[in-house]
Amino acid sequence: MANGGVDYREGVLFCAQGDFDTPGGLVYMEAKSPYKATTLLDNFHGRLFNSPNDVVVHSNGSVWFTDPIYGYEQGFKPEPKLPSQVYRFDPQTGDVRVVADGFGRPNGICFSPDEKTVYITDTDRIHGDGTYAFTVSLISGSQLLTTKHVFAMADTGIPDGIKCDTTGNVYSGCGDGIPVWSAGGVLIGKIRIPGGVANFCFGRRGELFLLNETKFWVVGLHADVVGALLNNKLFDASYFRRANSPPNFKAKTTQGDIDFHDFVGDKWTILFSHPADFTPVCTTELGAFAKMKDEFEKRGVKMIGLSANDLGSHDKWIQDINEVANTNLQFPIIADADRHVAFLYDMVDQQDLDNIDEKGIAFTIRSVFVIDPNKKIRLTMMYPASTGRNTAEVLRVTDSLQTGDKKGVTTPINWMPGEDVIVPPSVSTPDAKKKFGEVREVKPYLRFTNVGK
Repeated sequence: MANGGVDYREGVLFCAQGDFDTPGGLVYMEAKSPYKATTLLDNFHGRLFNSPNDVVVHSNGSVWFTDPIYGYEQGFKPEPKLPSQVYRFDPQTGDVRVVADGFGRPNGICFSPDEKTVYITDTDRIHGDGTYAFTVSLISGSQLLTTKHVFAMADTGIPDGIKCDTTGNVYSGCGDGIPVWSAGGVLIGKIRIPGGVANFCFGRRGELFLLNETKFWVVGLHADVVGALLNNKLFDASYFRRANSPPNFKAKTTQGDIDFHDFVGDKWTILFSHPADFTPVCTTELGAFAKMKDEFEKRGVKMIGLSANDLGSHDKWIQDINEVANTNLQFPIIADADRHVAFLYDMVDQQDLDNIDEKGIAFTIRSVFVIDPNKKIRLTMMYPASTGRNTAEVLRVTDSLQTGDKKGVTTPINWMPGEDVIVPPSVSTPDAKKKFGEVREVKPYLRFTNVGK
């Protein structure tokens, strides 16, 4: 039985409470089909955990989780063999240790944005309904929790899930909704929800997704309210800076419905986003890309655009683009009015808080993704909404990537096809001469050759 969870690597790390036949612990599930699940930890030095409840990941990769006795109390786990405690697990070394005890029912857990404080809720109805703060201390090379103090008390019901925003404010699900405290423990206000809130998470643009025993709620906050977990680069935008597969999606385009991975197939593909239809910079960009279609096709490259409007708007906008640029736009444009793809690819504008539509949803920035035939993201470019892209540069970097893959070379600054390329340091000069012919050595680590166009 799964309980708390957190983004982890390219999937989700769950707290599995277990049952009479299955031990509880930490389970990692991949976020793509066939959704393979792997148990990372299911005991503490041979003793079974009680009912792991909530989990959070530190930026150093360590995993912190709570382990109350709810499974036993609710009748689906055997008698506890361990106290109700909080643990730290290092997946790299396998080390697992107790970092906090003395709780009635340790429940929710989260780090402050700077990771110097851990907040833990205690849902013990008998001894108190408090949230406690611990200092994260590094002692002899080990992370430990010190200086426990009462952070806040729930005045209605019990505190359950807990999260921080990027400014350090602390949110907790309680019997009357979500109280919000400053980092100093001062109650700022409450989001009142009938029936209270058990757990919740932040959306990417100032939303809170809340649930209790019977209902699911969405609360709209200010657009600049961002959950601290969403600001964690371990599992956010860094994904697109590595040779990972682009997230797949299904979408409507001006040339019909697509499955993105099927669209890419075994071709080089360029996906580029635009803030909105009928805007001046976007209109000039789409016209320029349309005029470059033949050049990209010579290189076996597909193009597909995205804009934050519906198909009807796209179709009318294309007429303007063709008229203004004296061209014939022939590649598909994704209709992404709800920003599903934009959020999936981290293409939303997180800086200009005024760059939103009439519903308050953020428009996209000008992103470019170059994807290779193996469906790997090879290069990304991010531009603010105010700055138009350079189509010649998009073509140039595509030439560079294709030349590097085909010839086994790298390209220097401002390189253009036909100019000298660099021999990689991994190739010896004798081997380079056998492979390329003439090699010009400027420094032992800087050698040039020419592989033609």
